Amino acid sequence: MNFFQTTVKKPKEMSEEAFNAGAELLHKFQTEWEQIHSNSVQAGHQEKELSKLIQRSQAEWKQMEEMFAKFCSHLHILPQLLMDVDKLAEAIGNLDSAVEEVTCAVDLYEKVCLEQKQCRGRQEELQHVNELRIAKRQELEKMKELLAGKHASTLSKLRAKQATLTTERQDTLEQAIDSDLDPDLPI
Repeated sequence: MNFFQTTVKKPKEMSEEAFNAGAELLHKFQTEWEQIHSNSVQAGHQEKELSKLIQRSQAEWKQMEEMFAKFCSHLHILPQLLMDVDKLAEAIGNLDSAVEEVTCAVDLYEKVCLEQKQCRGRQEELQHVNELRIAKRQELEKMKELLAGKHASTLSKLRAKQATLTTERQDTLEQAIDSDLDPDLPI
């Protein structure tokens, strides 16, 4: 039997037909309610997934928009870059001995760009880890406070219970002494 289903005993004064009709109506209600509940839970899960997908799409769209803006700004300087490339090609043609130096400089530039990109990634990871560490410390402090409160509550209850037991034992002992150690009394 699941959460939505219950069993009902037929009262003695009710007819079998009335009881069966009521039981059938109850079963139909439980079945339909269970389906509605199941559908709403499933719709909730689907809504969460769709929300995540929309957020990811918005983030990707924003990145693409930023990349397109950068592309447009670089596109404006393309004619100047092309003229500079022509000058460089002419200069490289004149300076055959400097080809190796240019290759080393380009390799170094690529290495610096890659290292800078990796450093940025590491900084973002470290920042994320630091944020997580702070959140976990705050969560730990809250848990410590909660546990300290529970401990204090439990300790006070135990002390009160111990005081009650001590009082009861003293009362029993006094009764035993008052009745000249009557063996019928419990100790």
